[in-house]
Amino acid sequence: MTENQSPLFDVQIDETSKSYLIEIAKWSKFFGILGYILAALLLLVGFFIVFAGAGLSSAFDDLGVSGSFIGIFYIIIAALYFYPSYKMVQFAKHMPAGLYNQQQDLVTEAFANLKAVYRYFGIITIVVLGLYVLAFIGGLLFASLA
Repeated sequence: MTENQSPLFDVQIDETSKSYLIEIAKWSKFFGILGYILAALLLLVGFFIVFAGAGLSSAFDDLGVSGSFIGIFYIIIAALYFYPSYKMVQFAKHMPAGLYNQQQDLVTEAFANLKAVYRYFGIITIVVLGLYVLAFIGGLLFASLA
């Protein structure tokens, strides 16, 4: 073994690990399809609110925002849901095919898709935590001025 090579590269995937990965792929497909459905519903609701905003404006006036803003917010959330759902379905597609056909490139592609899902959720988590911190600081500043 060379200096740059780690023992991890000598690991073989046994039948138990294959069955776990195939089961993970099934759940990933389930959650990916569920994400597609949720994204489609959010998109439909968003477009409905944008185009029916005039009729719904009295309901949103109490919130202090326009119906179009709420609709666009729903459309943005739908777009945010689509990407990880797509990557989960891609993982679910490539992993079993790679394991059954013993094609390393498909297994590698599947793991790349899974990595993209976790990276995406990590970035979203960091952004949301940052927004929470900003909201907390803003709340403190607002409370100190009152």
